[in-house]
Amino acid sequence: MREAETGASTKPWGSVFPIALCYANSYFVGMSSLGYQSIYGRLNARDDVAAERVFWDYHDPTEIRGRFRRPRRDNRFMDFAGSDDPDHNVPEDWPTEVPLSVENERALNEFPVAAFSISFEMDYLNFLDMLMRSGVEPWAARRSDREPLIVVGGSAITMNRLPIYDFADVIVHGDGEEAVLRIADALVAHGPGRATLRDALRGEHGFEITEPREPGEELSTDADRLPKPAEQISLAPRIGEFRTCTQILTQHTEFSNRALIEISRGCPYKCTFCIMGYQPFKYERRTPQQIEDTAKAFLPHTKRVGLVASAVGIHKEIEEVCDRLMALDIDVSFSSLRVEDVKPRMIDALLKSGQRTLTIAPEAGNEKLRIKMRKRLTDDKVVGFTADAVDRGMRNIKLYYMVGLPGETDEDVASIATFTQRLHEVHVEASRAHGRLGHLALNVGVFVPKPGTPLHEGGFAGVGEARRRLKLLQKEIKRVPNLKVHFSNPHKAAAQTILSCGTRRAADFLMWTWKYSRGDWRTAALEWGDYLEEVGIGQLNGIATKE
Repeated sequence: MREAETGASTKPWGSVFPIALCYANSYFVGMSSLGYQSIYGRLNARDDVAAERVFWDYHDPTEIRGRFRRPRRDNRFMDFAGSDDPDHNVPEDWPTEVPLSVENERALNEFPVAAFSISFEMDYLNFLDMLMRSGVEPWAARRSDREPLIVVGGSAITMNRLPIYDFADVIVHGDGEEAVLRIADALVAHGPGRATLRDALRGEHGFEITEPREPGEELSTDADRLPKPAEQISLAPRIGEFRTCTQILTQHTEFSNRALIEISRGCPYKCTFCIMGYQPFKYERRTPQQIEDTAKAFLPHTKRVGLVASAVGIHKEIEEVCDRLMALDIDVSFSSLRVEDVKPRMIDALLKSGQRTLTIAPEAGNEKLRIKMRKRLTDDKVVGFTADAVDRGMRNIKLYYMVGLPGETDEDVASIATFTQRLHEVHVEASRAHGRLGHLALNVGVFVPKPGTPLHEGGFAGVGEARRRLKLLQKEIKRVPNLKVHFSNPHKAAAQTILSCGTRRAADFLMWTWKYSRGDWRTAALEWGDYLEEVGIGQLNGIATKE
C-alpha cells in the first residue's frame, strides 16, 4: 500500500522525536479522514518531530510478516488475541498482529507519545485493542513512566470521553491540528516521559489531564460523571490562514486518489439529533479563491477533488466555487448535501464528474417528525428535488432514514414506506425521458441519543422496540419495487448508546467486550443491557433477552 501513496513523509528513525499518530480503525477509513491527514501534515512540516501513522489493521504480510514485535504472553494485563481461552469469541478477520507504523514499522510501545484520533464511538474498542496488542498497559493508573503518553481526541471524544477516560493520560478537546503542535512543543522542550509530559501539558487550553482510577475501583456519582471542560481549541476564526486538505493521495481509500479540501468549519444548523450544530464556535468558511488555489496545487497529481463541510451547500459562494473548479476541468464531489441547500450548479458539477448517485437524508417519512428534528424540509421539496436531479441526469438516489426517534408512532414508521413510494413514482417518471431506470437505495438507521443535543433526553428506544419498528417498516416497504434496502443492527445501536451516553463505568463495558466478545456487539449489549437503565439512557425493552 505504501507504494501507492503520493505525499507521505518518512524521517529516519531516531533522527527526531517520533509521535505515533494513531487512527482506531482501518487504513482505508483512516486515510479517508481529512482531519487525520491534516494533523499528519502539520506535524511533519516541522523539522524536530516526525509523525508516523498507525492503524488498527495495518500490516503488509509480503514485507514485514515475521518481524512483528509481539508482547509477552505472560504480560499481567494481556489476554492475547490468539489465546486458546474458550471464553473468547475472536472473529476470523480480527487482527492479531502488533500494529506497526506505516513509515518505519515501529510498535506503539517504542514511541514516547501515541496520539489517537477517534471519530466514531464504536472505535473505542479498536483503540483499546491497539493498546493491548502493542503491549501497552490499557489502564492509565497502572501505566509505567517508560510507556507512551496516551493522548486521545476527535469528534467522539468531544461528545463523550468518559468511556475511555480511565485509559487515557491526556484528553484533547477541540481541533487537533493546533493541539498536536503543543504536544510536539512539550516533547521537544522536556523530552520523553509520561509524568513529565503530563505536567508540561497541564493547564494548556483545551487539554485535560486525567485522574484515572484503578480497574474495578468503585466511583461516586460525581466522579463517574465528570464535568466537561468548558473551552475547546477552535481554529474556525482563523480558517483563512491555513489549508485543510489531503496530505497523502492513495487509491486505497473511500475517495480513491481524490484530494479532499475543507471549505468551511462548524455547522449553522441545529438539528436536534446531531452534535455538530451545538459546538461552541461559529460557522466559518473559506473564500472561493482560497479553495481554487488549494485545488490547483493538486493538479500535478490528480484532477479529482472532494469538497468537505458539515453542509457543503450552505456556503454562500458554492456555485462560484463549482464554476471555478469546473473551469479547471476538475472532477468535483461533495461530502454532504442538504436538499434545501443544493444549487443547480452543484448538480451540474457532479454530473460533469461522472457521478450518477445522489445521497440525501430526509431522516423521517413525514414533515411532523422532521420539524421536531429541526429539519425544515417539506415532502414537496424532497420530491421536487428528486425529480429535478433525475431529470438533469442523476440515475440513482440514496435515502437515509431513522427509526426509534422519541415520540415516534407506528404511523410515523409506516410513513417512511409511503413517502418512499411517492419518491419511486417520481423517480420512474423523470427517468423515462432518458430511456433508462436507475434505483432507489434505502439506508435505515436506529436512533442513538447524543449528549448535548435536544433529543438526548428522549433516550434509546430499546433493542426489542427498535427491532419491532424495523420489522414493521420491512413489511410496509415491500410494496415499493426496484428498491435496495439496508437496516441497521439494533444491538449495535444499543452498544453505541452505551458509548455515546455512558459514564466511566462504560470503560468496564469496553474491557469486557474486548476480552469476551471481541467486537460482537450483540453479545456485549445482551450482557450489559441493565446498564442502560442504570444510567437512565434507555429501556430494556428486549435488550436483556436472547430473542
